[in-house]
Amino acid sequence: MRWKTTLILLTATIALGAYVSLYEIKQPSPEQREQKLKQILSLKEADIKGLRVTTPKADVQLRLENGQWIVLPDGWRADPGMVGEIVDRIPWLSAQRSLKSDAKAPIDLKAYGLEPPQGRLAVETEKPFTLLFGDTTPIGHRRYVQIEGQTDVHVVSTTLFEALNHPSEAFREVFLLPLRKAQPEEIVVESPTSTIALAAQAGIWQLNNPIEDLASQEAVSSLLQKLGNLPIQRYIGNLPEGQTLESLGLEPADTQWTLAGPSYSNELAVAFGKPLSDDGTLRYAKRSDDPKLYAVKADDMASVFPEAQSLRLQACFERLNASDRIAIAFEGAEWAIEQKDGVWMQAETEAVLDEQKTAAFLAQLSDLKITHFVEKLEIQAPAAYGLEPGEGRIRVSKADGQQQELVVGSLALEGLDGSKETTRYAHLVERGWIVHIPNAVESILKTKPDALIAQLPDPEYNASPETPAAQP
Repeated sequence: MRWKTTLILLTATIALGAYVSLYEIKQPSPEQREQKLKQILSLKEADIKGLRVTTPKADVQLRLENGQWIVLPDGWRADPGMVGEIVDRIPWLSAQRSLKSDAKAPIDLKAYGLEPPQGRLAVETEKPFTLLFGDTTPIGHRRYVQIEGQTDVHVVSTTLFEALNHPSEAFREVFLLPLRKAQPEEIVVESPTSTIALAAQAGIWQLNNPIEDLASQEAVSSLLQKLGNLPIQRYIGNLPEGQTLESLGLEPADTQWTLAGPSYSNELAVAFGKPLSDDGTLRYAKRSDDPKLYAVKADDMASVFPEAQSLRLQACFERLNASDRIAIAFEGAEWAIEQKDGVWMQAETEAVLDEQKTAAFLAQLSDLKITHFVEKLEIQAPAAYGLEPGEGRIRVSKADGQQQELVVGSLALEGLDGSKETTRYAHLVERGWIVHIPNAVESILKTKPDALIAQLPDPEYNASPETPAAQP
């Protein structure tokens, strides 16, 4: 029966260890406990619904409405980064030391710059309170603080006061359409000369108008970044007297962005209108979710209205590091390499490939760029371009089942579109386009798998000359 006792003790030990581990995980660290003891406020960030800031530089009121911080009384959107820093710091305001006051020994508040205070921060919660800021301490990066209505004075870090002490205008959002969290999955960019439509499918951007093709993920990301960083140059506010949205070129707008996706409850449009009458370098701008008018630089606005061709994927192959298999057919021979558990090897022999040589080969494939888009395959028979059956093929297969195949055809005209390099016709099978690519593709097709195999060291070459061979 001793084995039953052992089993019971073992089970109890495991249960006790699990309990202790879970309990300890939930407990704050010694540093967190020490900081908790020093906190002079008891609230969470989510409790804060409004702020009133009064400092030597600022006199501003902020309110959280529908998840968005706004600046009152004008209703401008507030800079979420700036307000977020303040809201983050308030609950963690900790006293380095506290000066106690009582009726017998009251604190001289004037001596600490608290009567009158150097600044005030009124915090709107279920139990509103106001922080009074005094002078900085003689030594150290500290400032005297008092909670209005209480007698004690605390010495705290001056970082909260520094986050508050900015001109009131600095609390307004500085970008017209910051894309911090809400990433679109559908984009329509309309200008007087074109309409570009993009859509993301499984994280891959597709160009749907004015042509159908894969979009460059880097180009679309860069374009969205430019839009998200488009700075506001002037806060106009309400419609100028005697003007309408139509007269300002904002409704209907022939120049605008429209964004949609799961992150948006409704389509979000950003319209760009006519130049301002007093400054032709600025253009009116308006968001569909905001009644306010803004102005942006015309040059900045132009940067977010690209040509459709600049958004097309120029690479013949992408995401090669995520590939499982690369197969090449040329001059009647076919070979393949494949990646297993992060190691590249020859598919037929499973010989391990040299890392540096394989990396250089993959770089060649990655650098193979389209120099010119010719036409869709169905417009003309592939035989006209030497693509039936073709002079060579490169097929890249990915772990997720996606495949990219390039059929290499005959030589194209030298110097087409000003290019000094001889090019070849090629067919991007999945994309359906006939293109020109550099004739350097020949060096990829002519690569032999043996050239990529890791060479084992020669034991005779590495033998130490000081060690004589064993005598029979």
